[in-house]
Amino acid sequence: MKTLVVGDVHSDTANLLRLLETAGAATTTYDTSGTPSIERTPGWNLICVGDLIHGGSDREADLECLEVGLEVFDTICIGNHELPLMFPDAGFPRWSGMVRPLTKTLHLLETAFVEEKYVAATHVDDWLITHAGLSSRYDYFVYDCGNTAEMVAELLRHEFWLRSSGPAKPVAVFDDVGRARGGRAECGGIFWCDWNELESNIPQVVGHTPQGDAPVLGRWSSAWNVDAGAKLSGSLAGVWRDDDDDEQGWRPIRCEREGRPNG
Repeated sequence: MKTLVVGDVHSDTANLLRLLETAGAATTTYDTSGTPSIERTPGWNLICVGDLIHGGSDREADLECLEVGLEVFDTICIGNHELPLMFPDAGFPRWSGMVRPLTKTLHLLETAFVEEKYVAATHVDDWLITHAGLSSRYDYFVYDCGNTAEMVAELLRHEFWLRSSGPAKPVAVFDDVGRARGGRAECGGIFWCDWNELESNIPQVVGHTPQGDAPVLGRWSSAWNVDAGAKLSGSLAGVWRDDDDDEQGWRPIRCEREGRPNG
């Protein structure tokens, strides 16, 4: 089995499909109307770190990318752009420029969360995967988990399910927005943690904070950032590994909008 973790897509469907082809994880053909037909390559576990859709004014692009993403990804982490769209009555932080999606998009998001396709956190062996990262400043929240990625992800998913069920008191690890993102907290939670705020005792793969040279390895060599900027930069990035090769580790992969893969 091989695993590919893809960074923030922000509804750049064409580049997403190009990255999957570059990795060898899927192939795409198009009919005369330009509609894609996607065939996944067997033996791949495909994960997105969140912000699969943008949630802005191009609502048709959001729907197209969501439909493709739900078809190709095994797991999608909830991003800060999707969070208030999926749970409009839960009081989560909102971002500037957010536009209510099409009704079909909202229905697909709701169904995907119920079916646990969209999740707050997941893991690959010892690596925790969330949208923005879990800083060690929230170690108190996961203290009883023994710092194993699997147990931390399970706890985050369970507690987020409770937090997202309706209006509730904010929970720091889900609601905090750090000063780097215009908030008041010392550090953002798993949906808003800025890359410069991330200090971790757990190996992680994250997105959220665009890096021009993504994917990049953090200063402790225990965190990968796979957000290359998507539509803003014309680039999409990720990391992949052969799960049967313990010595290989994560390998970077990147794709440019004009079709020149790098990685």
